[in-house]
Amino acid sequence: MSKIICNKYSDSIVEMILNKPERRNALDADMMDELNARLLSADADNDIRVVTIKGSGEHFCSGADLKMAPEGGYSIDERRAMLSRYNRVVKTILTMEKPVLSVVRGYAVGGGMSLALCCDIIFAAEDAKFYGNFVKAGIVPEMGAMMILPQLIGLNRAKELWFTGETMDGKRACELGFVNHAYPSESSSGSPTESARPRAWMTRWQPLPKRWQACRR
Repeated sequence: MSKIICNKYSDSIVEMILNKPERRNALDADMMDELNARLLSADADNDIRVVTIKGSGEHFCSGADLKMAPEGGYSIDERRAMLSRYNRVVKTILTMEKPVLSVVRGYAVGGGMSLALCCDIIFAAEDAKFYGNFVKAGIVPEMGAMMILPQLIGLNRAKELWFTGETMDGKRACELGFVNHAYPSESSSGSPTESARPRAWMTRWQPLPKRWQACRR
């Protein structure tokens, strides 16, 4: 079974779905390799204007899949190799010409929150849960999150969130400024309504010029 489902719509939008609902769409290196390949393919496809990323089932992403770790954990070299595969996705999203939107409901934890943050626009259900749990694990924020969050909400506010490991809902995240649009929670469980909101918003866009990269992060 594919860990990434792609739905391409007639309005030039491709939807990429993290497909491990039984693990709350927890990330693993193979999933990230597949996501990266699909993002690169979408960026090269002249018929696609916008990419959206969402999670299958009730949650966006619960972070790294700890059940994939070998007994005794990863060695330092193994962990570095694995993180380089995760970071490849972040680099692709930040440098591709097509804008990437994340649509978050349920949990966006750790690396899942980082994945949402590196997207250009974030839609979230008001009761979505963003949790940067890195401090609880004794590690620094990964996948570009340490750089991106201060750019979105300011350095001091970002430090407070990383130092405390605060959990916040989609409405609070929108107030802080790293979520662009928070939609009513009662709409978060139905895929048609959830998808329609960002898709309706994106219909205002014109085809993107090649100079798009110049105005991105």
